[in-house]
Amino acid sequence: MRKIYALQSILIALICCLFTNPAKAEVAFLESFDYPAGNLYQQGDWVRYAGHTVNPIQVVNTPLSYPGYQDEASGKAVKIGSTSAQGEDLQKPFPHSITEGNIYVGALMNFEAPGTNYFLTLTDSTATGFKDGSSGSEKLRLIATEGSSAEKIKFQIGRGNTTVITTEEEFDLNTTLLVILKYEFKGDLNYAGTDDDITLFVNPDLSAGEPTNYSAKLSGSNYGSDIAAKPRGAKSLQLKQGATSSSAIFPKTCPVVTIDQLRVTTTWEELFPGGDVPPAIDKPTIIPQKNTIDMGYPFSEDIVTQTINIKAEHLTGDITVGGISGELQASATTITKEEAMSEEGFDLTLTLTANAEGGQSQTLTLSSEGAETVSIPVTWYTTPVINVENLAELRELVATATEYDLFRIKNEVAISHITKDNIYIQDETSAFAISDVSEMLTTTYTSGDRIKNLIGNATKAFGQSLFYPIMDFGAPIRNEAVEPTVTTLAQMQATPVNYESRLVRVNDVTFLTTGTFSTSQIDIEQEGTTAKLSIFANSDFIGNEIPAKADLIGISRSSSNINIAPRSSEDIIVNIPDGIESVSAADKVWSTHNTLHVATVAPQTIEIFNILGKQIVRQEVSGEASFALPGGVYLVKIGAQTGKYIVK
Repeated sequence: MRKIYALQSILIALICCLFTNPAKAEVAFLESFDYPAGNLYQQGDWVRYAGHTVNPIQVVNTPLSYPGYQDEASGKAVKIGSTSAQGEDLQKPFPHSITEGNIYVGALMNFEAPGTNYFLTLTDSTATGFKDGSSGSEKLRLIATEGSSAEKIKFQIGRGNTTVITTEEEFDLNTTLLVILKYEFKGDLNYAGTDDDITLFVNPDLSAGEPTNYSAKLSGSNYGSDIAAKPRGAKSLQLKQGATSSSAIFPKTCPVVTIDQLRVTTTWEELFPGGDVPPAIDKPTIIPQKNTIDMGYPFSEDIVTQTINIKAEHLTGDITVGGISGELQASATTITKEEAMSEEGFDLTLTLTANAEGGQSQTLTLSSEGAETVSIPVTWYTTPVINVENLAELRELVATATEYDLFRIKNEVAISHITKDNIYIQDETSAFAISDVSEMLTTTYTSGDRIKNLIGNATKAFGQSLFYPIMDFGAPIRNEAVEPTVTTLAQMQATPVNYESRLVRVNDVTFLTTGTFSTSQIDIEQEGTTAKLSIFANSDFIGNEIPAKADLIGISRSSSNINIAPRSSEDIIVNIPDGIESVSAADKVWSTHNTLHVATVAPQTIEIFNILGKQIVRQEVSGEASFALPGGVYLVKIGAQTGKYIVK
């Protein structure tokens, strides 16, 4: 076979012909290193990636062999392995860029020592052409790092200077390995996205065409940018010693390795010229959409599903689904061969009912007669959470809760009020204040929203029971006005903890403090029981006159005494003074911005009083009249009838 590669001029002409039609299979690169022993630089179009000249890459008289790839060890190879931080890096361009389909890179490798730097790369084209000091971007990187012992290595593949995928299998030093990399163009060929797949095969089965089992695979997003296939495409291979990057992922050490028979093609079969590979047979093959399944980070009692598509070729029997049990179940135990070999395949759904705490794993198996059994690891991590049905149950547990305890309120709760510091929630059993100090809530909520399945920590601080969310609650279920609990100050004084954070209504309250509302607390009284009225910051009634009496709605803010905070001016319902009748439905009084409007059919005497009962307007009106007034609550008397109106 070595004689084939000696005829390089013939091969180059053949390669150029092959590139005239990109849709056909291409032999883009065949390098057998048949050069005089010594420096590889400037032999066979190998040029420097950068200006480093330390530790030149050497052509050596130690060729490698591997049955089915290169049966006889004849000719030469190259050896790399920098003993310094930066050795010579060489690159060799392809005769023509590869801009679509698949790219296969094959090589024989024998490692004397592992490294932590990438040593073989596939690059895209460069605008200035390939010459000393000029290179495209490195889009595929191969690393050989130390395994579980100093005599073992593991391979890693990466795309750009970012996260790598590591093989589970380990390989021996001082043993010839067949290493094949597959680069698959996917997505928009005109855009350097993150769609392309990279697959690594180490010592693959060569008996039946391209295997379905692989050593490692990198696919999907978050793995660096891929090749913008058109117009640039893949253009060269590089042999690297050391790294210019200071990244922790790619530190500056290179493996000591002998490399022989570098081949780049666009089909699996072209990697094996001369008929080294037996013809493919119709072997039953199961092809899962994923080789690993991550069910995520559920909480206790969460139900999580994930679907994986299963396809197959040349099956003679159905697929048996097995390997999982308990909290992880599959939607089918058998996939018929017709379903698996259909164009759309079969969608298998896994359902996890999270139970056992911590990191968990099972292995999904897919088996069929004559096919290799496919084993797919399924992993998840269950975070323990204490599930409570309602707020009363949560309140009972707060006293003994630690800062690490997580609670889930399963039933629906209602938002009664929102301030810059707290969201007040309640249900039929109790109430709580939510403190989002960690800014976990991204959804905008309003008073009256109904939400459920709240997850967070709970504690008691400064006389208040507080709930700290660890994640957003999601969209509200619906919005419906929250009705306050009607009570008395005496009842609240007897058991204040029962009213903490709840929206309450106390009727016929006497205000003991006079003047105007400010941020200071106000003394109130009802039938001999005194309490405090506190003011939320930015309340719309700050500056308004304090009434003598009113029905009061507000949030009870303490578990040890009576402290009621109205949400707005509408929560202070001023009582109509004795001897004034309610206005009839026939009267026409309405308000707009800072203006009160009155319309009469016949001439009437109009009197307007503030909430203290002080007359501020007395006027004869025939038809319609408007009165500019500060925001607040007013009593309007038309003849013998009186009504209450709010001006904003």
